[in-house]
Amino acid sequence: SFLHCFYGVGVSVSPYILSLVIAGKSGWRGGYRITFIIQLAIAALLFISLPLWHKVHGAEKSTDEAEFKSLSLRSILKIPGVKMMCGLFISSCAIECTCGGWGSTFLVEYKHLSPEKAARIIMIYYVGLTLGRFLSGVLATRLHSWKIIKLGQIVLGAALLLLVLPSNVYLCAAGMFLIGLGNGPLFPNFNYLTPENFGSDISQSVIGIQMASAYIGIMLAPALCGLLGQTFGMVIFPFYLILFYSTVHRLLIIYCFYFTSLLKKVKCFLEELYISDISDKSMANCCVSSQRLSCRRVTTFQKIVFF
Repeated sequence: SFLHCFYGVGVSVSPYILSLVIAGKSGWRGGYRITFIIQLAIAALLFISLPLWHKVHGAEKSTDEAEFKSLSLRSILKIPGVKMMCGLFISSCAIECTCGGWGSTFLVEYKHLSPEKAARIIMIYYVGLTLGRFLSGVLATRLHSWKIIKLGQIVLGAALLLLVLPSNVYLCAAGMFLIGLGNGPLFPNFNYLTPENFGSDISQSVIGIQMASAYIGIMLAPALCGLLGQTFGMVIFPFYLILFYSTVHRLLIIYCFYFTSLLKKVKCFLEELYISDISDKSMANCCVSSQRLSCRRVTTFQKIVFF
């Protein structure tokens, strides 16, 4: 959550910096110079930190690396629950990027705000995204990730209602801020839950598919919103976000009520996979035991994620 929080810091601060530079004497050429300097500084920091990466990599145990299993795309998609998690990533990232990309157009064309005010409100949206992920990291020591996701969903639902209702500039700003605050914790917490949902042994393979799904939402959702906006007007913007919000909500409900059966299916899938591929029966029994341990978490999960 803290790592993703600093992504929000970057997208909040960078437009403000560039707006100051472009408004000055240097113009847009100065904006390119500032961007180049920032990128150069990032590259320098990466080169300077290379010894630290080698040090950490050398401290890793080879036995830990051996526990991970690489799976093909077809095998990963056969794991029960993976497709639902991919849907959650697509929908949450669709809300994040559509709001950041088309929010200002909605505020100018439908809410009739000036471009300057709309730009400030989008910056407030990214501040909310940053704060949501920061608070997620702070609350992670006290609340389970599913509980944080539930709180985010409540805040996000209230925020979307503010955009639908007739509102002034202050309510628009509050709505955009709350969208960032509520949707911000979803992405990092969905990632964090991958080992718990599917087991640490195959979590790397599953996370790869989840990231690909996230970028599908990032790539396609804003483009589709633009096409619909050209046809029907930007009045569709809040309803477009509500569509993805309701998709996240329904998938979480399904994941809650069918989580027990999903864990049993995942357990059977991994038993078959490991017992057929691993000759050492003790390792196979260890994998089965880890899945039984996950089954004990079902009752806690259903209490946490109940809408």
